[in-house]
Amino acid sequence: MSHKNKKRIRNKHLHHEEHLRESIREEVLEEFVEQEQRLLAREQKLLDRIDYLVGANNEAFDMLRKTEEELKEYTGAANAQPYLPGLEKQYEITIGDQLDQIVEEAEEEDRMYDEIRFNRKREETASEALISDPF
Repeated sequence: MSHKNKKRIRNKHLHHEEHLRESIREEVLEEFVEQEQRLLAREQKLLDRIDYLVGANNEAFDMLRKTEEELKEYTGAANAQPYLPGLEKQYEITIGDQLDQIVEEAEEEDRMYDEIRFNRKREETASEALISDPF
């Protein structure tokens, strides 16, 4: 082989190697860019999710605050001291006191109904005794 042929073959191999290196470099770069884009997309999804959750948390906190204020207004009205003219001492009426009063009234009604039932049964037995008693 002549010196020119050897040189031409060597140049051809070098050119081929450079071309292969360049194509490999481009493939690696494309893969890197795609992976970077996927990571950025995933990061954006996570940031959007975080923003959504923070917003939902803030909304829930606002609802909780409003509910607590309404509860304070409600319990404040229930625990308010009534103004009774002519009385020097004002008594504090609490929800517990109101519940106790309601329970006592319900028990009193039960006692009244039991007494009425008992009296009816006594009247029925007395009338049965009169009916069955021959004179």
